[in-house]
Amino acid sequence: DISKVVPKLKGQSNFAQWQHRLYMALKENNKIYIEIIQGIAQQPIFPDLYDESIEVVRELAQHRAASSSYSDPNAPVSDAVVRELVKEQKHKKMEILERHQVLLDKWDLVNTRCCNLIFSTLDTIPASRIQNFENAREAIELLRAEYGLSSWQGIFKRFEVLDNIQHKSNNPQEFVRRFKEALLELQQRDTVLPANMVLNFFVKAVQGNPRCQ
Repeated sequence: DISKVVPKLKGQSNFAQWQHRLYMALKENNKIYIEIIQGIAQQPIFPDLYDESIEVVRELAQHRAASSSYSDPNAPVSDAVVRELVKEQKHKKMEILERHQVLLDKWDLVNTRCCNLIFSTLDTIPASRIQNFENAREAIELLRAEYGLSSWQGIFKRFEVLDNIQHKSNNPQEFVRRFKEALLELQQRDTVLPANMVLNFFVKAVQGNPRCQ
């Protein structure tokens, strides 16, 4: 129980001591927690999947035939070959998704445990600041911005949090929630963001997701 060795975070007055003790306790408990907080261990990115469309599969089959020395590269690809290749693509896709889900479940488990450990060391007001956060790194970043930095540094840090949000998973609801929370954190500090700036942050966050292309 790290709450026995880590002092309750009350605010800026004991943030430095709390942060040091917390890091030491988390490191002793499981080094992966520190890697999550530092951004080394991150939520697995949704993988690229095989295209199952008939046109793409037929083109792939034609390419295979052209690369083979045992078949006529100019011969048309039969529908039977295409159907078999579609099955093959679907099977590979399922294998990729299953492996991704295993990694995602592992990450969710350790991230949730890390969040709970952090939350157990917070006093009432700091705890209320991150009560809706489900990402340990983002929770720490917010607490650091709130209690560990000067006013302008805190605002800058919140801009960094918003700027670093990426829609990498296949869970758009979770992404939208995180984006709104980061935006609200800035607005609650009387920071006015023009609509076009908010749009730019949003576009930047989703542009790396193939589902948003």
